[in-house]
Amino acid sequence: MYRDKFNIPENHSLNLTDNKVKNTEYEEIEIEYFDEINENDKVVAKYVVFETAQKKPPFGLNISYEKLDLEGNRILFKDLGNPTK
Repeated sequence: MYRDKFNIPENHSLNLTDNKVKNTEYEEIEIEYFDEINENDKVVAKYVVFETAQKKPPFGLNISYEKLDLEGNRILFKDLGNPTK
């Protein structure tokens, strides 16, 4: 699903490394961690995806992600908005 959004080259893979869920009274935030692996099996970038779902009306959903270098510095942040609209 995210390969296209992240513009991952065809010869690279995207591996889910961790997944966490945070709940509050008003929203649930799913946080997914990915590594981008090149053709030499080396990690070349990391991604963190935030899927935020509101539990109360208007029940919105928002997806955003950040791309990190190997030291954890943010290279890019992108808000993908609500995928259902």
